[in-house]
Amino acid sequence: MSRDRFMDICRNIHFNDNDDPRTKTDRALKIRKVVEVLQKTFREGYIPLAELSFDEAMLESRSSFNMMRVYMKAKPQKWGTKLFMLLCSAHTAYCIRFEVYCGKKQNTSDNHPADKTKDLLL
Repeated sequence: MSRDRFMDICRNIHFNDNDDPRTKTDRALKIRKVVEVLQKTFREGYIPLAELSFDEAMLESRSSFNMMRVYMKAKPQKWGTKLFMLLCSAHTAYCIRFEVYCGKKQNTSDNHPADKTKDLLL
């Protein structure tokens, strides 16, 4: 694929309506449908073992247009989108489910990592 074709696709790709009122509160709304399809595919693609693990990951991105971009000093990729993941095992590292971190919530009781763990299990 040529660079111009790729840039044309990037300019025109669109998954959600910009006029949706949820765009003001949900930073991940534009990718939410893609995330849901990925999660469904991940669940159907592998039967997990008894041992599961939780992890956080960083999708590297320095783009100023990324509304979910965070800085984490301890990570090899300092800038990017943070993910909380439910993994099958340390050997396969197969991701069963993941949640995109969209920044600090207004309700401070939901900001603890244990709350993210509960969300991943549901």
